[in-house]
Amino acid sequence: MSLAERISVDGVSDGQLLSTASVLVPELASSEKRQSEPAHREVYKTARISFPQLILAFLFSPGGWISLSVLFSIGLRLSLGPMGWIDAVLFSGIVVLWPFFEWFFHRFLLHEWTFLPFHFTHDRHHKTPTSATGLPDAWIITFYFAMTAFLWYFGFKYLSSVNVAVLTMLTIYEFVHFSCHCNYKPLTKWGWAIRVNHLQHHRFDESKFYSMLFPITR
Repeated sequence: MSLAERISVDGVSDGQLLSTASVLVPELASSEKRQSEPAHREVYKTARISFPQLILAFLFSPGGWISLSVLFSIGLRLSLGPMGWIDAVLFSGIVVLWPFFEWFFHRFLLHEWTFLPFHFTHDRHHKTPTSATGLPDAWIITFYFAMTAFLWYFGFKYLSSVNVAVLTMLTIYEFVHFSCHCNYKPLTKWGWAIRVNHLQHHRFDESKFYSMLFPITR
């Protein structure tokens, strides 16, 4: 059993979840509440982990390969030439647009467009919502590396910069998602808002709460 699998998924009780949700994120109306798949039922109970332990667990999971894909993309981009103000603008644009991207991809690629392979891997995560099943499969991570190599090979300098930004935000997204399914206690109100928002997505209504890093909208 991997380190990631040995970390408990459920760090808060149902009562704590609901009381925190009423303060940090929009509460579900009573008519909207429903129990989703048996979320957080099959979990591994261990002591609560610290932030350094969380990082270590992520790096020793498939998340480590996601992190390497970022370093790989940065290295190949720098080999095409130094970064300038255009690269900074492109990176900033991705960050600004990221709330829309994460909502769109989570809703459509992972949920509504059931014909895509992304849906099947995400459906497995909802049926067994652990940190391990929530991480991308090997073929997805391979695609990250292949796309980076493709852009570098054909010398697409600015598209490579966009790729660096996207992979960076994806890594942060996956790390935060990983933390939501570990027995980790967030240290900030924003961290609690993210955790509560995502656990409501699993526990009460899978057709809402698609946002992750910016839990502002349903």
